[in-house]
Amino acid sequence: MKSVDVMARQKGCFPSLMTQFRAALIMSIVLGCHAAVPAVNGQVRVVALPLNPGYGVPYSAVIDIVSGFAYFGTFRSGAALDEVGQVVKIGTDAGTAIGLGQVASAIVSGGTNLAYIYPATAMGSKLPGVVAADPSDIFAAAGALQAVGGTGYRQAWDNNPNWVSLTTGRPLGNVYTSGNYIILTGGPGVHNCIKYYMDLATGADQSPAYFRAVNLGGVVYYQFILRSSGSVIASVPATDVTGLRRDLCLIQCFRDTDSRVALIITGLTLKGTEAGAFWVVRNVIKNPSSFMGSIYVIGWNDLSTAWSNASVTLTGNNDGFVDDNEIQMISYS
Repeated sequence: MKSVDVMARQKGCFPSLMTQFRAALIMSIVLGCHAAVPAVNGQVRVVALPLNPGYGVPYSAVIDIVSGFAYFGTFRSGAALDEVGQVVKIGTDAGTAIGLGQVASAIVSGGTNLAYIYPATAMGSKLPGVVAADPSDIFAAAGALQAVGGTGYRQAWDNNPNWVSLTTGRPLGNVYTSGNYIILTGGPGVHNCIKYYMDLATGADQSPAYFRAVNLGGVVYYQFILRSSGSVIASVPATDVTGLRRDLCLIQCFRDTDSRVALIITGLTLKGTEAGAFWVVRNVIKNPSSFMGSIYVIGWNDLSTAWSNASVTLTGNNDGFVDDNEIQMISYS
């Protein structure tokens, strides 16, 4: 979330803030000094957007409907803070769903608007709880997408301080800007940026779905959870995905608070991540208009013993590799 300090320290409702924007471009909503929001028939609360700690109390707001950003005037009082004001800038489409097919088209187009951030295979500058990635998390997954995509894209490691915040794991806003597509493969256990979006982020920076392990009746299950409702979209006993022969993959895309589009492909193991990327290549990139959902769960089974999840049964050829006929879509939304 970007913020710009107001140069003139002001009390009250920041009346001069409104003069900084063109009236022709902006629809202004003045909230007033602790004034109650008027009731409107049919008014529905869609989402709550908490500001980061330290921004203070919002006193006013303006919306630039052309550029797609909202600006909140905030105020902090106190002798130590010397009555400092800030303007917080937020993309109005933050947290909104975007079709996977649209991201696939961006991958095919390539160019500097597209960026791959890889999970580093060395431990330097990893966040707490994040370890070095296996090379397969890079070459098998991201490499599959790059092989069928356009050229000229940007590349970076998740532990490069010039591209990623090593405090939070968030891709830097001055490097990856509004409208950029950021491709992330791996999981929150090996990738700083995925750790941020799936586990650490707050508000509209959070990914639409996340992973959890839960003990149910003495059995550990791995689950993918829809954040908005808390509903389980996929669940398997942890023992089902040992041995790198069966796996689930969560594929999700969304806009963050800088209006950048993030695509996260994360398997329960590295084989699941590979299978998810392979499925995108074989299906979504070939026919992007048919995949307008923003959250997909993919199943893969290499074993010749049938494996069922939800209403899908998977049977493999037992050769130890990820093959197209061993992968199926389990659910999407």
